[in-house]
Amino acid sequence: MSDTTDLGPIFDSQKQCASVTGFPKEIMKAAQGCLAFRNGRVYLYDLLKWYFSRPEMKDSEALDLTQMRARLAEQQAIAKEFENREQDAEWVRVCDVEQFLTEKVVSVLRAALISMPTIMDVRTNPHDPELSRKELTVWSQETLKLLRDKIPKENGK
Repeated sequence: MSDTTDLGPIFDSQKQCASVTGFPKEIMKAAQGCLAFRNGRVYLYDLLKWYFSRPEMKDSEALDLTQMRARLAEQQAIAKEFENREQDAEWVRVCDVEQFLTEKVVSVLRAALISMPTIMDVRTNPHDPELSRKELTVWSQETLKLLRDKIPKENGK
């Protein structure tokens, strides 16, 4: 879970929402298009609001206010646990992983690929394919080493 609002938790995916809340995935699929799904995230408050406002909702399925408050308290406790695990660095947010990959991997690859024609025209000889193949291999190894050097080593390895 990546965020919480006054109205409840916000999940990064339907799978995460289902695993944390127990809310059936089938019902979430039926809810596609409602306000609960925005920017690839699941807003639990809006999902529950949609679910309990459906015309086909039977009286036997409806929860009274006390039950809803109890469920909300449970969900808030789960949200707090997620937040604590995130702060303790047990979990990493999806947006942090994306940012890391963009800064440390994609940008390096992009720069290497953009510079490839300039670098390779000096190194290769179209009349000697073996030399070209050798130079391309050297360039590939240099680019991979550059990537490896940019990615931090785990536990100081």
